[in-house]
Amino acid sequence: MLTKKKNQTLMLFKLWEEKEKTREDNKLPPRVYSNKYSYYYKPTSKECITIGPVSMPLSQLWARYEALIDEQANVMTFSKLWGLFLKSAYYLELKPRTQKDYLQHQKKLLAVFGKITADKIKTEDIRMFMDRRGLQSKTQANHEMSSMSRVFRWGFERGMVKGILAGRQ
Repeated sequence: MLTKKKNQTLMLFKLWEEKEKTREDNKLPPRVYSNKYSYYYKPTSKECITIGPVSMPLSQLWARYEALIDEQANVMTFSKLWGLFLKSAYYLELKPRTQKDYLQHQKKLLAVFGKITADKIKTEDIRMFMDRRGLQSKTQANHEMSSMSRVFRWGFERGMVKGILAGRQ
């Protein structure tokens, strides 16, 4: 009985060892994989970003990977813009009731636009949001649109976004 378990353990160890020997992926950055032709980065299960050809040295691969990660960290999403607005002196000067309203608007707006790059939000996207939100409460949809517009205007004045929301409609 003891030898049977020992043999099974030994076989599993050999299989694991073979797998480790054949895996070149251990040298790759996190979430970076290779195929026959190239190295690619998968930030999410749906996205795939090609980094370079397989012939590229690992040092260059790591450098490109780090540049890609830095670039993605610097993207101004609507959620990040909203967060910066809430920390600003402009927001703190608003009346407490207005601040409370903005925090309520935040729930709906960030659920829809939070992960989108702020500059990529289009008029059509906002119109769709307004139409759907308007079915529940037209007045509330207008208030949320107003606060979204104010955040974009604040970000535009500080060079965080390329355009203001009102100018896109």
